[in-house]
Amino acid sequence: MVEYLAGNRIIGTESEKSSSAQTTTWTNVSFDSSTEVNGITSSGNQVVGTGVTGNWASYMRSNEFIDTSTGGGEFYMTNIPITNYTGGFEKSPYNQYPSGTYQNGNYSFHTTIATNNIYEKTTNYSGTANTGSLTQEFKIEITSGGTVTYQVRANSSSSWTTDRTTTDASGKFYINTGFQVNQASGAAQPTFYIKGNVVTTNLLNVVDGSIFYAKDTNKEYVLNSNTWTEV
Repeated sequence: MVEYLAGNRIIGTESEKSSSAQTTTWTNVSFDSSTEVNGITSSGNQVVGTGVTGNWASYMRSNEFIDTSTGGGEFYMTNIPITNYTGGFEKSPYNQYPSGTYQNGNYSFHTTIATNNIYEKTTNYSGTANTGSLTQEFKIEITSGGTVTYQVRANSSSSWTTDRTTTDASGKFYINTGFQVNQASGAAQPTFYIKGNVVTTNLLNVVDGSIFYAKDTNKEYVLNSNTWTEV
C-alpha cells in the first residue's frame, strides 16, 4: 500500500512507481478507483454508471496519462446510443466542476444529442451530436507540439471525421469521464482505449521533485519530467 508523507515524499514498492511505454496499437484504459465520485465505477476499460447519483456529478480519472514533453498520445471512447456522458484529457487541478463534470476536461467530448458537444473547460464548441441510434466513437489526440485534434466516426469500420483542431496544449493529461445520470441496469456502457507514449501510475497528484522510497529494494527516486531517477 502506498503511503503519502509530508513534503511530497512517498513510500511504496517498485511496482507502484510509474511505468512508461510507447504503444502504436490501442490498449485498454484502466481507471483509478480512488478518484471515483458519486457512484461511477469501472470494469476493465468499461465505464459503469448503474450506481451513479446526481446530474453531471459523477467523475473518475484514469491510471494512465500522456505528456506533451514525452511525445503526447491519444484516446478514443465508444458512445452507446442514448448515453449522455463525458470523456476527455484533463490536467491538474482535477474535478474543478463537481456540479458540472462535463466541464472538467481541458479537451473533451460531451456526448449528448446537442451539437455543442466539445468542451474545453467551460467553453463549448460545435461538433457531431450523439445520433441516438448507433454506436459512435470519439477520439482526441494531443501531439508533442501541442496540437489537439477531435475526431468522430460512426463505428469501428468507418473513417474518422475531424470536428475541431486547436493548439497550445502542454503538460501532463489524464483521461476523465462521468455520466449525466444513473444508467439502467443491463445497459451497455462506454469503453476507453489509449495509444501513444503512455505512462501508467497508481500514484496520485505526484509533482516534479517528489521523492519515492521503494521499501522492497531499499532504493530512493526523485521525479523529474515524469521520470523516476534513482538518487
